[in-house]
Amino acid sequence: MPDLTPTTSTGPNPYVFAVGCPRSGTTLLQRMLDNHPMLAVANDSHFIPRAIEDVPLGVDPELTPELVEWVRTYRRFYRLGLDDDAVREAASVSSSYAGFVGALYSIYARVHGKELGGEKTPDYVRHLPRLHALFPDARTIHIIRDGREVALSVLEWAHDGKGPSYEELVDHPETTLADLAEFLGLPNSPEMANFHAGRTIRRPGLSAKKAWLPPTAGLRNWHVDMPARDRELFEALAGDLLSELGYERSVDHVSAEVAVLAERCRRWWDGDRARRADRWASASGAAGT
Repeated sequence: MPDLTPTTSTGPNPYVFAVGCPRSGTTLLQRMLDNHPMLAVANDSHFIPRAIEDVPLGVDPELTPELVEWVRTYRRFYRLGLDDDAVREAASVSSSYAGFVGALYSIYARVHGKELGGEKTPDYVRHLPRLHALFPDARTIHIIRDGREVALSVLEWAHDGKGPSYEELVDHPETTLADLAEFLGLPNSPEMANFHAGRTIRRPGLSAKKAWLPPTAGLRNWHVDMPARDRELFEALAGDLLSELGYERSVDHVSAEVAVLAERCRRWWDGDRARRADRWASASGAAGT
């Protein structure tokens, strides 16, 4: 049997998590990192924290056949491209959940002819305390994009029935990726910036993601494309964060009408978070009985 121990000569697997808000450039980042000759980065498998949502934070549960089966049959696990034999191999060398996940990503890396394996799932930004507790040596890259352009992208994305700074990565890909490689403790590789070579599809109507475009500035411009009232509402909700992140603000004064709407949005968001927390607490209590 091959050695599936998740620790490599460079570090343990999973080696890196790429996280961020959906539509903030996480796929672009994943494709660049995945093109490094030492690193294979999976795309949106989601399973790692979801398999143990009912487990207290900081606990690495014992690996059981039921937990292995949950992972194997999870609806997005197929995105790792690992067959049942690979899952059984990973389980056979693991006694805990963290060890099992590490072995899976070591296999994932090996299948792609690489040493290190990682994961890009934007939603993992909500689960970093759990991920860091399970994998204290893993690196995390949180990509940030101007929220107004994220909002425009989400609106465009929703029409399809789906409901580091991105700007630096697009404007200066080589230097930004060199900094990321240094952060990851990997040698710099020009292949990361050339992730699109031989894959770009020139066909009208394709999104930048589906067309595998190289880093392209100006795909969206909130100055031009975002209606003034939408900008006002966005900045009423998140203007302080924009300023904290170094983005310019365009609204000096929020009207009374928009302020009322922003407060309504905040109450809805707070209520939604509370409902989610109640569901998780109920599920955890039921699992413990």
